[in-house]
Amino acid sequence: MVTIQVNESFVLSFDGSVIEVFYHGSTSSKRMHISHIDDIQLQTDRKGNHDLNIKNGVTGISGLEVDENAFPKVNQFVAEVLKAKAEYRFSW
Repeated sequence: MVTIQVNESFVLSFDGSVIEVFYHGSTSSKRMHISHIDDIQLQTDRKGNHDLNIKNGVTGISGLEVDENAFPKVNQFVAEVLKAKAEYRFSW
């Protein structure tokens, strides 16, 4: 399991098949199974600000600001999610 404090506002968690986003000051979280994720990207704008964007269908999570200190860990998080997604197969 990977858990990362991305900034003051949220924490990311990944157990190998489910991404969960926990928001500071909220009792709710967002969960997504990797089979439902269409795309996950860590983007940097021209000013050097980092955002995490996760697409699943027409919804998803976008514009999650990533602190500079957390950037390397979130970059690795994205790589692990993409790898798990590529290797995942449903077992019936």
